[in-house]
Amino acid sequence: MYAVATFFFSTGGISWTNTTKWKSSDPVCFWHGIDCDENGYVTAIELANNALAGVIPRELGMLAPRQIGSDDHRITGLKRLDLSNNRIQGTIPEQVGLLTSIERFLVNDNGLWGSIPAGISKWGESLQVASFADNSLRGTVPKHLCYRNNAKIAIDCDLVNCSCCSCDDEQDSIDDD
Repeated sequence: MYAVATFFFSTGGISWTNTTKWKSSDPVCFWHGIDCDENGYVTAIELANNALAGVIPRELGMLAPRQIGSDDHRITGLKRLDLSNNRIQGTIPEQVGLLTSIERFLVNDNGLWGSIPAGISKWGESLQVASFADNSLRGTVPKHLCYRNNAKIAIDCDLVNCSCCSCDDEQDSIDDD
């Protein structure tokens, strides 16, 4: 709950388009744009086109995979993050590299700048889609990410090095998946 509440305040939650249940006494799993597993652990933050403004907090890394239950060894963690088409600025915190169970990481169409965090090289086999396009990000996407289950990765090709990524003009095909 702390990570999600920090996210709310760092992205101007008070001014979002839809804040249904946020800051209420309801469990975080009932808040708009949040999905949880059967144990109440956050597995998705999906707030595209919701007037988010501010920065992505490093506390997002607190939603990294963790083992739950001593007998069944199940792993839970953030699988989907969709912050596309907002007004988020600043850098992507290195702590996103801790999200090793991420399947969809969409931060396209914001005002992000700086380097794509090197920590994303830790993302696991579950990665399906990542979009960094339509920002001012620079750097390199680790080549091995492209071979994670044929992951689709979109970037701004004039700013970011990636031998297997799609350029921002191909973004629509990624968004449709």
